[in-house]
Amino acid sequence: MAPDGPSFIREAAGGGWPIGVSGFMRLESIEVRSRDEYRGGQEPEAFLWREKWYTVARVLDRWVEGRPDSTRLPMRYFRVQTVDGERFIIRYHEFFTAWSLVVPHP
Repeated sequence: MAPDGPSFIREAAGGGWPIGVSGFMRLESIEVRSRDEYRGGQEPEAFLWREKWYTVARVLDRWVEGRPDSTRLPMRYFRVQTVDGERFIIRYHEFFTAWSLVVPHP
């Protein structure tokens, strides 16, 4: 697959966030194998998206959203690079123990 194919994340200039036409992230549920040494969903090792497994070569960045603000549910984000060189942003929603992938926009 070409690097500018559907698995390539197109980022907003200067913002660093992948965005759609509406300006909001589109998410799809994914299955994730993770390192769970002391808590669930600690760090992704591989994920299944659209019937294809991707192996995570490294975590490029990570951040947490919602913890300082008690009105927002905590979510952890990971910017990952696969063994094939593709980059994705995946999210772990701690309250629902659910993983999602920020869908790249064509």
